[in-house]
Amino acid sequence: MAMYYVKRALEILRKEGLMKLAISTRIFARREVLFRYSMIYANIVSRVKYDVPIEPLRIHYINPENVEYSAGTFSRKRRIGTLEAGDWDKNRTKFTKTITYQGLYQRFVEGFDWEDTVYYKNAKQTIEKKGEKWGHSSAESFVRHRCNYVDNLFQNIKNNGYEPQATFKEKNIDDIRHDRLSNIHKNTHEIGCNIGRNGELLANTGYHRLSIAKILNLKQIPVQIIVRHNKWMELRDEIHNKGLPKDREKLRNHPDLQDVLH
Repeated sequence: MAMYYVKRALEILRKEGLMKLAISTRIFARREVLFRYSMIYANIVSRVKYDVPIEPLRIHYINPENVEYSAGTFSRKRRIGTLEAGDWDKNRTKFTKTITYQGLYQRFVEGFDWEDTVYYKNAKQTIEKKGEKWGHSSAESFVRHRCNYVDNLFQNIKNNGYEPQATFKEKNIDDIRHDRLSNIHKNTHEIGCNIGRNGELLANTGYHRLSIAKILNLKQIPVQIIVRHNKWMELRDEIHNKGLPKDREKLRNHPDLQDVLH
């Protein structure tokens, strides 16, 4: 990664000059520093309010079948390791009803051409209405780059198993949507789950990889927790201090309780 940034800096210097390089370097440094401090801040906040603090970037391993719903869509870069009150966790969608899952199921299980999937049709409709979808300004570009990326992602996971994002190489990205993989990107781009008030794992980001994991019937994948409900944090403290109640026995193997249970 360091060599990439050196090459990128030289490229900016050669094409756009010293002033542009100075501006880009300042923006990059500020973004990296702010991200690191936001992770420290999230940890401190949890330490002040709760008996068992959280580690914002911690990776948990779960069975993908345990993620049955999606609820809330929070920015992984800005919200990872944070808390949220309210009823956001009640507004749920069955994950297998999402366009991403249905489209990938059509492609990889039923053998559809991409152009016949709801995934492509939805993207095409979005491009026609809004002018772009994930950086793609035409349906042809979406198929050529995005759909080809998903094909490669599926085959890579099928043939080699599921790899954590930190091990991914530059070639494993949609080169229109992401022109590079920054450290922040790698540090926050595992499949992202939120945790509802009663401990429910709810899909937040990484729908493509989660869909593929479900389609391939994988038994274990790495995820990161983006947002936790405040009531879940209170329950974690209660379990830490008083033990697991009999009516909560189903939570014994919960990934977010393994550093809580005695």
